[in-house]
Amino acid sequence: MKLPHLLATVALVCALTGAAATAAAQDRVAVKAKRIVTGRGADLVDATMLVENGRVKAIGRELAIPAGYRTVDLGAAVVAPGFVDVASAAGAPNDLVESSVGIDDRGRTAEAVELAHRDFPLLAASGITTAVILPGDRSLVSGRGCAVKTGDRARLAEAEGPVRLTVTPSALSRARRPSSYADALEMLRVFLDESKGGRGQPAMIEFARGKRPGLCTVSSAAEIRDVLDLRRRYDLDLALIGAVDLQRALDGLAVKGLSVALAAPGPEADRRVSGLGALAEAAGITVAYFGDTPRRHPDVLRQGAITAVRHGLSSRAGLASITSAPAEIAGIGDRVGALAVGMDADFVVLSGDVLDARSRVLETWIDGRRAWAAKKERKAR
Repeated sequence: MKLPHLLATVALVCALTGAAATAAAQDRVAVKAKRIVTGRGADLVDATMLVENGRVKAIGRELAIPAGYRTVDLGAAVVAPGFVDVASAAGAPNDLVESSVGIDDRGRTAEAVELAHRDFPLLAASGITTAVILPGDRSLVSGRGCAVKTGDRARLAEAEGPVRLTVTPSALSRARRPSSYADALEMLRVFLDESKGGRGQPAMIEFARGKRPGLCTVSSAAEIRDVLDLRRRYDLDLALIGAVDLQRALDGLAVKGLSVALAAPGPEADRRVSGLGALAEAAGITVAYFGDTPRRHPDVLRQGAITAVRHGLSSRAGLASITSAPAEIAGIGDRVGALAVGMDADFVVLSGDVLDARSRVLETWIDGRRAWAAKKERKAR
């Protein structure tokens, strides 16, 4: 081999080796922070989290950092699980509504989402690392949602997500069934009976047999009671979404294992709306909040949890309402919503407590890589 070719080959091998070493270093990160909020048990002070290949390898105090790990010292910042929005239309605001049929058992939001959409970097900037994209609410059954990891490199985390149901007037139509509330309940019973018996789409069969989660939009006390009766009768993994009249429905209601996804209350919300989370918690119901992006600014998700805590929701439930609770409702609680060994390394870095309105989102990490960082303020000369 001639010398120039030999040198070129050596240079290429060195470059490839260096690139591989850099990639390995990027995939192995030791994150140090003043406080790490795991979402499972007590917070860890002066702690370290080891991240390898996008997942949490270890987490604790006084951890030895193995060779080959790149250290990121976040100083006095607080690290918390990435936020999860359990009901979003991000990335596909005009393609999620199908109103021509009462039951759309084939609908999939994964086919409508544009992963390059500008919504996803905006979500990451607010600390939202996972968005559950749900079908619209114009059908009794409108298909199944999907889960998207946000940021400028958004990707599908779960293409086959929870089933979306709706029993509010938005699902009724004069042009097709169901045309009335009574008709809607009858159609749901038939649909569940047939699906549970093995007829229909596989995803719907799984849902009817309690093997796939679902969310049902409800509003009035009567709707809440009727849907919970169906949930009990068919043993469904079904959470409520909306449920603005939950207080009137609670009297004598069996709520064991029930979860509700409530719209994050804004600063203009009245006391009844802002206190609905505390009311649900007191009744033994798991509370999650959703931001309804992009119709509302992504910041409303965390601000909604802060507002709810001010109106009686416990701090523990407040944190869970935007992390582990929505993840569990969507069926992805084994991967996101908390920081624990084996889970995805999705976390948000804040200047202070998660539930302190004065705290700012400084960085957002997804799958162990920094997906967004606030611009550093220039010091005045």
